[in-house]
Amino acid sequence: MSTDTETQPVDPISMPEDERKQIVLNILFGGKHHVPKIVIDEDQWLVMTGFELSSFDNSDLTKLVLAAHHFGVRATLRGVDSGMIQISVSAREGRDPDGMPWDIHPTIEQARNKMGL
Repeated sequence: MSTDTETQPVDPISMPEDERKQIVLNILFGGKHHVPKIVIDEDQWLVMTGFELSSFDNSDLTKLVLAAHHFGVRATLRGVDSGMIQISVSAREGRDPDGMPWDIHPTIEQARNKMGL
């Protein structure tokens, strides 16, 4: 009799919300000690940065998008001043595509499928 049991990977969205937000920022900035000062505004965390976000050269934009989808964290970019970007992150509760838009966050695969990519 086999004692092997296959385990399904745990969806990171089941992790505590603050932990998921911190991990996304750590990935973007290259470690916890490189994350700019975090301002907590209700359920979202805000950071200001002056560095450029791109999809390829330094790939910081790609890191942010992939990490946000993986960890179920909504990321928003806002230009706030000359050369400054505000990045806000807020954790979502689930992945059900029929859920309320402000409560869910798709995986990268779900987002790609929705876009037909």
